[in-house]
Amino acid sequence: MERGTRHCPWSGELWAKRILRSDVEGRPHDEIEQTKHMATNSGLMDVGGMEELLKVLQQWCSYLRREAFGPTASEDDADIAEVGIRSALENIEKEGQNVYGKEFKGDPLYRLETILIKFLSQARRLNDAREIWQRLSTRHAHEAAFWEKYHNWELYLWGYERMSEKHRVESKENAPHLASAVVRQALSQNVAHLDWPEKVGELFLDHFQLHESSDELQAALIEAREFSKRVAVRRAKEAEVAAAQAAEAAAERGQQDLAYAAEAEAEAAGVAVPGAGGKRKADESSLLSSGGAMSKKAKTGEHPAAAAGPNEPSSSATAQIKRDREHNTVTVRNLPSNVEELEIKKFFRDIGQPVSINIVQDKGSDTASATVEFELQEDVLAAKTRNGREIRPGYEVRIQSGSQNTLYVANYPPEYDEQAIRKLFDSYGEVISVRFPSLKFNNRRRFCYVQFLTEDMARQAEETMDSKTLDGQHRLIAKISNPEAKKQRSGAQAEGREIFVKNLERDASDQEVKEYFSQYGVVLSMNLLKLVNNKKTGTGFVVFASADEANKALAADGKPFHDRILHVEISAAKAEVKTTPLDRAKKTDVIVKQSTPDASLEIGTTNGRRGSDVSMHSASMEQQEAFRTARERKIAIMKLPDTVNDARIRAVMESFGAIVKIQLRRQEEGAIVEFQTVKDAFNVRQGVDVSSLGPEARTGDVADLLGKKKGGAGSGGGMRPASVSRPGQGRGGRRGGLGFKRGGFGGTSRSENTESGGANASAGGRSNADFRAMFEAGRTAEGKPSSGDD
Repeated sequence: MERGTRHCPWSGELWAKRILRSDVEGRPHDEIEQTKHMATNSGLMDVGGMEELLKVLQQWCSYLRREAFGPTASEDDADIAEVGIRSALENIEKEGQNVYGKEFKGDPLYRLETILIKFLSQARRLNDAREIWQRLSTRHAHEAAFWEKYHNWELYLWGYERMSEKHRVESKENAPHLASAVVRQALSQNVAHLDWPEKVGELFLDHFQLHESSDELQAALIEAREFSKRVAVRRAKEAEVAAAQAAEAAAERGQQDLAYAAEAEAEAAGVAVPGAGGKRKADESSLLSSGGAMSKKAKTGEHPAAAAGPNEPSSSATAQIKRDREHNTVTVRNLPSNVEELEIKKFFRDIGQPVSINIVQDKGSDTASATVEFELQEDVLAAKTRNGREIRPGYEVRIQSGSQNTLYVANYPPEYDEQAIRKLFDSYGEVISVRFPSLKFNNRRRFCYVQFLTEDMARQAEETMDSKTLDGQHRLIAKISNPEAKKQRSGAQAEGREIFVKNLERDASDQEVKEYFSQYGVVLSMNLLKLVNNKKTGTGFVVFASADEANKALAADGKPFHDRILHVEISAAKAEVKTTPLDRAKKTDVIVKQSTPDASLEIGTTNGRRGSDVSMHSASMEQQEAFRTARERKIAIMKLPDTVNDARIRAVMESFGAIVKIQLRRQEEGAIVEFQTVKDAFNVRQGVDVSSLGPEARTGDVADLLGKKKGGAGSGGGMRPASVSRPGQGRGGRRGGLGFKRGGFGGTSRSENTESGGANASAGGRSNADFRAMFEAGRTAEGKPSSGDD
């Protein structure tokens, strides 16, 4: 021990063991005291913090207490021990303030104080010991363990005094009043500050149940009931905070789960993703549309882990936490027809706080039924114990588990809403709720949860509706929801039958690609990726009949195909997240009709040039009109729930006119719809009924959705504002076409034409005659020498 303390003088644990070993060997007091001084005066104790010093002083004070009450102890030994213990306490207080500042509140485990209490108890100085307990209570009032120790100490002293009685008689006078005062003091603490309030309540009740009279017990039960109410309020607030934190965590997990789809689209379109490097950036609108070739049907055996709304089936799922509804729900039957949620909550008030309650009227009866969801499975077991009790006179409730009464439904037509889903399953029993997942980060999710009143109803619906064909092309999936079931992935990718091909010739037909890869095996299907303008990206997926054939196709890697070198690999899910789905939530374009030109000219109609290379003169009359009215043909949908997909938006908006494009704006809780005609857009912008998309959904200007200020002609529904001539505008602008100078139409600004007093300019628009005049003026200006020419 001596050698160890010489090599590690900062180790309080070694010094403590050395003091204990010296005591075991019967070394003299002076030698042990000298060892303690060597430890505390080494100046190295603070290397390990206050803990190392506490270990030394704890062992030293324990030695002093044992020596004070040893068989050969004298009165001086007791005095020496008390002085030594109190001196150690002062030493800790002083060193603690030096290390931690004035905020130091002493040893959180009050180890030296416990030794002093033990010393004073042995010396029969109980009042002095109680003063130390009371002084500690100001620092440790929030600790249930402290109150338990204090109570046990008082109870021990009371029991020790009573053991001397030969015949014990219980009365109010000889009850453990001091111990009762301790637990009452504990119960009076602020519930919000107690670290374990349930433990304090349990200690309080146990004490009065075992040691006090019936009158005192009756009063204690009332106090405990009030304390339990305060605890319940605190736990409810904590649950709200935990729910918000869990919602954020669920959203982050959802982003990671959905990132592969975003990465695959970005790679296919040649779009740079954050952190990927080496790829050019492209506009968000160049990503694949959600209805394009990239989208794949959900696999039958794959149950997405998505949470839906707590009370509103179609409410936003991003602000909700994932809950185990399937195991934490009970079905309550034989309720009064006019029962309310508050009455049901009171019925279960001793069980737990219900998370949600859904009440439905029984068909052909004057009773009602309800599903009640609890936070914990233990609450469900406790709730079943109330089966057969009356919620009102004459209404004995019947309670059963609701663990198998929810269906996972997928692969229904994309335009189906809650009403359509209910209509599918209404004939099999009472449908309590229909919950849709959030589409904020993935617009292609198409599934929902249908909750029935009983398990029998859900089983009958599963047996009849699973694999049923709807509208001739959608084969419905309807399975009993089981969150604990292992999600076995199946399909070509999981079985290794799918390959991913890059650098394909964009002009090659699907048949040519299929014939090329057929040399390696039977090609079951292909998925050649395309942009929103229907142009191929040169990448795609090819599915073979077997994994062996897919492995044979790897031989095509590095081989030429139509003057391009192919890159072939087995398709696999990406484990590394490279994209941020939050970017996907900003906007997602869905092209509805491509025959009508929109604000950007399509590649292929302009001799292979990009839209920025095409002048107004080379565009058709129809395309010119599309350019001019693009803003006027767009309207916004506000307050759109993130459970509504583009198909439902399209179904509703096409009843007001033909539409060209839908742009989902999840972060703004809305969407932008581009109509084919200005008239239809104007009518919808004035306000139409779109409540089928959401209870608060409404139509309006795009500027309102994006938070832009409206001002005269600059508003979303007005005409285009006149352009303003700025210094340097003639340089670095759009590349002009035939007959145009660089920097703008015809080399003149809109403001100059306005000053000339043209009738069309004053009207805010231009006719084809104006464009021809601009073209002639520009050509004449090019033929004349400038004023600075010699």
